Amino acid sequence: MTLFWILEITAQANTLASLQAVQLPSVIVRCVTTGNQLCGKIQEGPERDLVNFPRPKRLVHPGAVRFGFLPDEWFNFFYPKTGVTGPYVFGFGFLTYVLSKEIWVLEHEFWSGVSLFAMIIYAIKKFGPQLSQYLEKEQQVSIPFAS
Repeated sequence: MTLFWILEITAQANTLASLQAVQLPSVIVRCVTTGNQLCGKIQEGPERDLVNFPRPKRLVHPGAVRFGFLPDEWFNFFYPKTGVTGPYVFGFGFLTYVLSKEIWVLEHEFWSGVSLFAMIIYAIKKFGPQLSQYLEKEQQVSIPFAS
């Protein structure tokens, strides 16, 4: 594990401290690591309430999504009252409202963005696997000790 200690001299901190009447340190030490271990133990201040507000933990497996970006919980919220079609009707109704009130105006730049997005998706689907195989082969040649 490689550690880099970066010292940042903050000369502006003293002028800011004099304006706010708060004493700020003149040197800030920040630990940057390239490994998977933490630099050190995180020290919490005395006012931090870890019982009621614990630090969030990163999930090993992310939650289920629909359409690639909408959380499944948003759909499950509608099911008891509206059934299976409720979230889709809500989404279509909201889209209709936003377009009819001209909150979201679809100008020519929007449609050029849609066509560009479609071309990017097509290129990824068409050329992605071959490009991936080629780059993987090149990487194995350039790094012979990788297995």
